[in-house]
Amino acid sequence: MTVRAEIRPADELLPAFDFHWDAETEILAGRCAVAASRGGFTGSVELESPEGAVLLLEAEGGVLSGVEVVVWPDPERPQRLVAPHDAVPGRVVLLPPEPSATLVEMDAPIAVATPPNETLVHLTFGGPRARTVRVASNVLVELDAHDRVVGLWLLDLPPFPGAG
Repeated sequence: MTVRAEIRPADELLPAFDFHWDAETEILAGRCAVAASRGGFTGSVELESPEGAVLLLEAEGGVLSGVEVVVWPDPERPQRLVAPHDAVPGRVVLLPPEPSATLVEMDAPIAVATPPNETLVHLTFGGPRARTVRVASNVLVELDAHDRVVGLWLLDLPPFPGAG
């Protein structure tokens, strides 16, 4: 199963996700208030990798409104990691897999790359990226050639509590 999406123009100023770390559980979570779209999926998409990594995407009317990285996969730690500069502002509306679904669970290979300071995270869980859409000032969504969500960039993250 894949996370299908419809791309729409950004019809308002892009929001910012409020990201925070839970020091005890090491969960990274971010939320933002969004204006829902008609015809989109309202609920949660839970992606789980065979290695045990879990990524939760929350949507209101199809619009991404929350992200949680519940269990980290072993990250790549490049010294230099740069988010795509070709991301266009827009709305990525997640489409419902079934009309009445509110929770979608799927297996996906989740990979993460983050520099040592962890202020930027690149999560991938699908095929090759065809384009990137900026859905918030600090969140980019990667899509494949068939408009399926295949990755996320989480930008300007706060430092992990006690790090440094």
